[in-house]
Amino acid sequence: MLSKMNNSELVQIADILPPTAPASPSVDFSLVFFLLIAVVTVVGLWYRRSSKQQLKRLCKQYQQRRINNRRCAFQLSDLLRKKRLLRQDRQYQEPGATTLSAQQKNQSWQEYSATLQVACYSRRGLDDDAMSQLLRESARWL
Repeated sequence: MLSKMNNSELVQIADILPPTAPASPSVDFSLVFFLLIAVVTVVGLWYRRSSKQQLKRLCKQYQQRRINNRRCAFQLSDLLRKKRLLRQDRQYQEPGATTLSAQQKNQSWQEYSATLQVACYSRRGLDDDAMSQLLRESARWL
């Protein structure tokens, strides 16, 4: 069939162009890169700031003797104070009758808190065994 067509007919056929593809949305790679970096940063900070991870780091610092008993007690007190306030807010949202176990937990918390206060503010602080016990018990309150 091509052999019967002359040159001018071929030029006319070549003039017919196929339709162009629709324009694809351009992806701004800098925006994607920025969002990826932001997500990684937020996840990293969340992981670093979780209370369980903070407690593990505090225990490790204490075991390696990078911080003393009083400094450890102050950091533990700060960590538990932040977490305890969050727990109290949750309790206010869930009104209910005070049960025996709640009273026992409250009494246990009071005893633990008193021991922690002694560790923070007494002149001698606590000995190493008592401080290690405070750190072990703190996991229960987080």
